[in-house]
Amino acid sequence: AAVRGQGRAPSRVAGLCLERFSENAVLLRKGTNAPAPSLPFREVPLGGSVELPELGPGWRLSAEGPIVSRGPGAGGRWRVVLAAERVTWPVGVRGRLPGDAMRPKGVGGSKKLQDLFVDRKVPRADRDRTPVVVDRSGRIVWVVGHAVAEGVEASAPGGDVVTLTVERPGGASPEAS
Repeated sequence: AAVRGQGRAPSRVAGLCLERFSENAVLLRKGTNAPAPSLPFREVPLGGSVELPELGPGWRLSAEGPIVSRGPGAGGRWRVVLAAERVTWPVGVRGRLPGDAMRPKGVGGSKKLQDLFVDRKVPRADRDRTPVVVDRSGRIVWVVGHAVAEGVEASAPGGDVVTLTVERPGGASPEAS
């Protein structure tokens, strides 16, 4: 009956947390359906790092640079190379906030983080555990592991770049912690 129910909010069933994702997808796990701790805002110093203890021991975000670019940086899910002049420094890291939106690279417009997470099938319980990097103006420049903002990545040699890297123990993801 709980699986066939109409609600999508997590619920407790026989000591398990039940979360519906669609008509045919249900997640059951032991424990409570209490929300994961949110990531508070932390400024990320250039040439330094900040711990992200809410994700588990050993998680940190580091900012290296600025250095002169030799060409397009090799980014990835856990690393991004930003053109220093395209971001208002310093940057900070936080959890998502209601109404957050960004202009993801390649989308051609603005997208709410809620919609980004739904499109990428990020489980509801993991959305508040995903680090969001913002610049001084509050603009979202990187949703770690999911999207980088349009126009902020380094693309040509010669300009200053800053590399942001999420360091995680044993290659884990926030969802695994």
